[in-house]
Amino acid sequence: MVSSVQTLLQEATKHYESGHIAKAISSLLLVIELERNHHQALNNLSFLYLRIANTKQALHYAQTALRCYPKDSLSHLSLANVHAELGQIDSAYVLYKKASELDPNSIDSFIGLGMCSMKLGKVSEAICFLQQTLKLNPSAHKALNNLALALQQSGDADSANRLLNEAIVRHPQQIYLISNALMNQQYMSDVDSQEIIELAKKYQQAISSQLGRFKHELHANQLNKKTRREHDKILKIGFVSADFYSHPIGFFLQSILLELKLKGIHISLFSNNAYCDEITKTLQSYVNDYCLIHQLNDYDAAQLISEKGIDVLIDLSGHTAANRLGVFALKPCALQISWLGYFATTGLKEVDLVWISKQQITPTSQTFFVEEISAHEHPQFIYSAPNYARQIAIKARSQEPDDTVVFGCFNNVSKFNQTLINTWSTILNNVDKSRLVLKWKSFSDRETRQKITQRFIANGVQPDKIEFREASPHEKMLAEYNDIDIALDPFPFSGALSTYEALWMGKPVITLYQERPVSRQTFTILRTLGYEKWCSQTPKEYISISIALAKNMKQLDAFSKVIRAQINDLQKQESKATAASLIDLCQARLSSS
Repeated sequence: MVSSVQTLLQEATKHYESGHIAKAISSLLLVIELERNHHQALNNLSFLYLRIANTKQALHYAQTALRCYPKDSLSHLSLANVHAELGQIDSAYVLYKKASELDPNSIDSFIGLGMCSMKLGKVSEAICFLQQTLKLNPSAHKALNNLALALQQSGDADSANRLLNEAIVRHPQQIYLISNALMNQQYMSDVDSQEIIELAKKYQQAISSQLGRFKHELHANQLNKKTRREHDKILKIGFVSADFYSHPIGFFLQSILLELKLKGIHISLFSNNAYCDEITKTLQSYVNDYCLIHQLNDYDAAQLISEKGIDVLIDLSGHTAANRLGVFALKPCALQISWLGYFATTGLKEVDLVWISKQQITPTSQTFFVEEISAHEHPQFIYSAPNYARQIAIKARSQEPDDTVVFGCFNNVSKFNQTLINTWSTILNNVDKSRLVLKWKSFSDRETRQKITQRFIANGVQPDKIEFREASPHEKMLAEYNDIDIALDPFPFSGALSTYEALWMGKPVITLYQERPVSRQTFTILRTLGYEKWCSQTPKEYISISIALAKNMKQLDAFSKVIRAQINDLQKQESKATAASLIDLCQARLSSS
């Protein structure tokens, strides 16, 4: 029996390494038939079922392993991984902690603790756990990556950049490291187009190296696809994202999908996330197909898309979390577009074009992209306010003690850089009766609050002028805009949904736009709505606009009474026009290919 068990375990390992997870599971199940409580088989089954998103079976085998081996670190780790996947972060944290105590050299346990700490907003604790991991193994790529993300979440994108570049040198074939480095560049204030393009080329080389042979296999069916296309006159558009829920993508996509549906387009959503909320259900009601691909590898997902006869595949993620650019690298569709969810190059030659608003680009923008830029005349973002947002009243300006002006920013602390802090400090120092409210999940971490406060103190700002607020339910967060007077947009990574939400709640937004598209998101929104007067191109101008507005708050009374109607009118007018332009673009490109 021992010989048979060992043979099956070896078979399972070979199947897993060759990408055949189902076969690996079958081999391990045979082990369980021979030896019901086999330690390695139970834990490996939990791991593999988790890889294919079968959390029910993953949980079963992890619980069985822990019941059989209650003092085993690996069994605690397996169950922790399942709880983390289920979003049960508190319980996952406890299990990872126990696993690390049972085995102080368990790298995966410390990585898990770091991940949980970040999700719980304990950024400084996450940094400590990940530094402990690197003491155990200085080259552990997951630890290097997660430490970089923790530093990013603490407002230190420059240190995150250095760490990610170090990790890439050590592990050049770990594609996700390059992807995260490309995303991190967007938070940096001094990155140039050459740096972005060089890193994008590394991404293309790495992903082509890993997926090249699969691409050839997939394209063996392209002739049949073309034949189907000739006989099927209905345009089929597919959208790929992990964010079809109460996320910027969900809010910005709703009205466009509805218009595409009304125009008779066959729509498929390929979701890399099983999460479902009211926004998800609304989006599902507008489309022909809603397919979960989070459990599929890139080849199987691309094969699914190809079999469905999708003509145009649109990426809504770029290098943001849980992206599926590997699917696009396999080129399952004749026309592939990057739109809406990303603001920079994907680095993929297989993405034919980036569809972006003219207002978001400049004559030099092409130097930041590998793909062709196709500019359109419409706003890049069209906001659909959720029903509960429509029920939240815009309150009259709060009467602060001594008529204090309250500035606010409810953006990701990853967007904070020294130039931004210096600019905000100058505003606070020149508006005597002023405060700044900063709200983000990372501010539940005391050390993060202290670090940010010290950066303001170094500029002569009194600490009592800075108020930190933690994350809260979305409805409550919107209501908190009634506590501020003026929203300050971060730069160079400007807001988008946060900008619309501030405006919806009757607050002006001051922005600074530059060359990169990511810096022009708020600018495009304000310009479209007719508030270009709040847009600046230098920190000095940003400061001047902010101070002038703080000295004449009465001018905002009329604005707060009309802004919601303006946003609603924009949605009605531009949703139809944007959908029509997208259809025209797709048909023109397909007919010329």
